[in-house]
Amino acid sequence: MRHLVLFIIGSLICLSACRPDAQRAVQAKTGSVVGGRPARADEIYSTVSVLRKTPETPHHADSFCTGTLVAPSLILTAAHCVYRQSAERFIVGAGYRDRDDFTLAEFVEVERIVVHEGYDHLLLFRADDPRGLATVNDVALLVLRTPITVTDPASIVPMASVGELMPPGSHSVVSGYGQTDDGSSGTLFVAEVTVELTTATEILTTAAVHQGDTCNGDSGGPLYVDGSPGLLLAGVTSRARKDVDANCGEGGIYTLASAYVDWIALVASDVGPVDGGSAIEDAGSIDVGSGSEDGGDVSDTDHSENGLRPSDDEAPVGLHRDDVGGTPIEAAPRSARGCSISYPG
Repeated sequence: MRHLVLFIIGSLICLSACRPDAQRAVQAKTGSVVGGRPARADEIYSTVSVLRKTPETPHHADSFCTGTLVAPSLILTAAHCVYRQSAERFIVGAGYRDRDDFTLAEFVEVERIVVHEGYDHLLLFRADDPRGLATVNDVALLVLRTPITVTDPASIVPMASVGELMPPGSHSVVSGYGQTDDGSSGTLFVAEVTVELTTATEILTTAAVHQGDTCNGDSGGPLYVDGSPGLLLAGVTSRARKDVDANCGEGGIYTLASAYVDWIALVASDVGPVDGGSAIEDAGSIDVGSGSEDGGDVSDTDHSENGLRPSDDEAPVGLHRDDVGGTPIEAAPRSARGCSISYPG
């Protein structure tokens, strides 16, 4: 499906990445990505596009990350997508598959951003585990100014059902608006991935023949599992594995959404008024699939005082393994500035 580029030169890449003839140049930086295909009309599910607005051009925004609607006014996404960012820079697009067709689309402004208090930006890149697993708490919520009405919120896998629904070797579905094989972005793609293992807070997927992987611009997007009768939200796209050669196409790491149900509900009840009502009224209840509704333990460690968090302009959300002075970084988050779109307003 897609992947990530050096943030500093992201604006240059996005100028060419919207054209199919950019495929050769983009693949030289990211490696090939396999297994994704354009989503059908019935495969939008609860997936939304997280767009970063272009201040100098009204009603224009860059495809940046992906998210999942978990309540009518709440979007679950990756913390590294919105870390140290202001809400007014973002807009959420829902109900569309193609960046050139917004017939049924809905675009909603972001009122506020809530990053998990335990999010560890440094650990995102420097996990001790050889595969890159850690308790990074790479989740954030976008509180919308008005509810989304064109698609339904996702139900989250109950913590007690994780082992049953995601055993090693099981298949899951990922989706996102990130970079595709031809270097373009902003169109919804879906792919099947294979679960290697789950931890208390994360999911690890592995490379498999004829399957796909998430990439640039897919950060924050969903990993769904079959909950019968429908799909349930299990994971939030976070980053590439650190024990593989390519940042895309060889498996990845997803935050386990089930571990954060209690936190999501707490934020929904605590963020305050949105457009004259309470956030919880606008958001609606957080839906957990059948089974236990215990959201699991969520780390309450606050790493905000570690003194290592970069400034807004320095946040390394788009670094390749060898882009830091020739020193390999441990993992690569899957956010990236992508193609610019013009949205109705």
